[in-house]
Amino acid sequence: AKDLQRSAWRRKVKPLLGADAMPMSETVPPTRGLEEQESMQQLRQALMQLRPEEKEVFLLRQNGEMTYEQIAEIHDRPVGTVKTQMRSALQKLRKVLT
Repeated sequence: AKDLQRSAWRRKVKPLLGADAMPMSETVPPTRGLEEQESMQQLRQALMQLRPEEKEVFLLRQNGEMTYEQIAEIHDRPVGTVKTQMRSALQKLRKVLT
């Protein structure tokens, strides 16, 4: 039963929206659109540098809007481990993006 639940959650994971999918206002200067595209590209590159577990926890928490408890249940891990993986992912992302 847990395998079916995990499979269902994995299929439901929402993809990251690309910068081109975001509507742009006519009042936004053209350079701002470029800056947003560059920021999205930097974020994608930073995500690729994370370990697979960290990346998955980060994406499920941020895009999947799941709680730490839900992520822990799906991956059959302690909640503390999931929180540690999230903290590690955030630290690495901050380091790369600043």
